[in-house]
Amino acid sequence: NQRRKKWTTLEKDRFKAAVEKYGHDWRSVSEAVGTRTARQCFKYSAVLKSATERGASISLRDQVTMVELLSREPVNYTEDIDWKKIAANFPGADKDPNITPLNLKRRFRRLVHYRIPFSHQLNFNDIIEVLTENFVKPFKEGRLQQGNECKLEKGKKHEKEERNKGKVEKEEDDVHSNEEDKENEEEEGNTTEAGDGEEDSLMVKGEVFSDEDLGE
Repeated sequence: NQRRKKWTTLEKDRFKAAVEKYGHDWRSVSEAVGTRTARQCFKYSAVLKSATERGASISLRDQVTMVELLSREPVNYTEDIDWKKIAANFPGADKDPNITPLNLKRRFRRLVHYRIPFSHQLNFNDIIEVLTENFVKPFKEGRLQQGNECKLEKGKKHEKEERNKGKVEKEEDDVHSNEEDKENEEEEGNTTEAGDGEEDSLMVKGEVFSDEDLGE
């Protein structure tokens, strides 16, 4: 029976060499590995592919290196990044199979997505500036915290909150002003009614009192 335990370093090396030689001929790959069935080799390749697509195996340190390499790129838009060039210039890329153009590209997108809300409003240089300030520097200083909101976005958020606050205050002032106007109108109406009442008190069934009757 072929073993079902975790793949050893030797098995992984044999697997990679066999795939380079035989491609997806899993029977031949299995024979080259020697300790795994064709089905196990196929499943292991699927696991590696899934991990590569997610970019999950790229460490924080490598992500920092990626941002630093990107900061030297003379481009204005993320669509213009030459990921093959980035991967080729990546330190230790020849020893790490996860450092591929596609993997780096996907990891960069995830990094931007989680660390820069509304990144679609920024150009490439702004994105790199924010990542340098809120990702690279904190990592090098040993104070990197997941989920930090970027400074640039904090400023935008604060500005938006201030605008909304001013708008709400203005609406509250308008409502308060309308209430005051309404109260003033009601008071004026009450005053008029009161004045009419005073005049009515001087008249009884249409009779008008003279000054003499009023004691004057």
